[in-house]
Amino acid sequence: MQLWKKKLAVGIAVIFSTVGGGGLGFFYGLMLKNYYLSSGSMCIYLFAEPVFEYVTIRTMVNSEDENERL
Repeated sequence: MQLWKKKLAVGIAVIFSTVGGGGLGFFYGLMLKNYYLSSGSMCIYLFAEPVFEYVTIRTMVNSEDENERL
């Protein structure tokens, strides 16, 4: 087999595996989100950036403004 054919075969394999892996990851991600949203599981909060929520609540609790602490 010639060198250019080997390079072409490897290039095509890399492209197919990259596109296929990305497509499967996207598909399974959608499935997991739909499953957690419809099941009412508490695991959905792992997708919702809980650290950002925690920081926001903590800054409101430690605020000097009395209305914001409420």
